[in-house]
Amino acid sequence: MWVLSHSGIKGNEEVDLLSNQAISSAESTAIKSLTYKDLSRMINRISVQQWQSKWDSEINQVISENKLNNI
Repeated sequence: MWVLSHSGIKGNEEVDLLSNQAISSAESTAIKSLTYKDLSRMINRISVQQWQSKWDSEINQVISENKLNNI
């Protein structure tokens, strides 16, 4: 990862060289990152879908067993 204004730090040139070698290496793997906000939305959407699926399946139960569903 490139860091702004890290010139003048001892070993900087060596670190730059090594990081560039790592990036161009055939063994390197691209990391697709998610922001916290994206991940939170995804978890929320999946949770709501699972909850809704469970709720919908309970509608098929005997109505007297699921009075909240009548409301």
